[in-house]
Amino acid sequence: MISLRRLSLGAAAVAACLALAFTVLMMAPVRVLRVPSAGMAMTVRPGDRILVDSRVFGFPIPLLDLRLPAERSPQRGDVITFLNPMDRRLVLKRVVGLPGETLRIHLKTVYVDERPLDEPYAFFGGSTNLASASTPDWGPQLVPANQFFVLGDNRNNSWDSRYWGFLSMNDVRGLATVVVYSVDENGRIRRDRLWRPIR
Repeated sequence: MISLRRLSLGAAAVAACLALAFTVLMMAPVRVLRVPSAGMAMTVRPGDRILVDSRVFGFPIPLLDLRLPAERSPQRGDVITFLNPMDRRLVLKRVVGLPGETLRIHLKTVYVDERPLDEPYAFFGGSTNLASASTPDWGPQLVPANQFFVLGDNRNNSWDSRYWGFLSMNDVRGLATVVVYSVDENGRIRRDRLWRPIR
C-alpha cells in the first residue's frame, strides 16, 4: 500500500516540474519589446519594437535562483535589457564599462583606464531633463566584479549608471539585436527603421 507521505512527495515533485516547465515556456528566449522612452535615441527611438535575445547571456529561472548557460558575457557596446535596480522595470542601455575597468567622464567624454572611448552612437541633443548638464563629470570609479557601467546613447535624457550606480549581472536579461517594427507619434509606420540592426 502506498503511503500518503509518498503520494504527497510525488505530487510535490510533479507540481515543481510543471511549474519549472511553465516558467521556461513563459520566458521565451527571444522577445519583442516596445521602446517607450528616448533614453537610447538615436540608436533606438520611442515607438520602436525591438527583438531581444535572452539566450546570449543566459536568462534566469525565477523561484529556483538559477540561470541557464550563457553564450557569452556582456561586452562593451552591447545594447542590453535589464531590470533597473531602482524600480525593477525592464529598461534598455548600452554597456560602456566592464568589470575591473576604471571609468570616468569628463566634458562628455568617457575614459576607460584613462583612454578616451570612441562613441559614435552618443547623442547630446534634445532637452535635458536630468542633472547631466550641471554635473557633466563622473568618477573615476572601479567597476566591481560581476557588474557593469551602462549609459543611454541620448546622454542628456538618460537615467543610467551615472545616477543609480553599477548594474549587476544578475539583473541582465538580454541582448537587443534589431528593430523589427517602428511607428511614429502619429501611429505611422517608419519604414526606414524596419529590420534595422541595433549597434
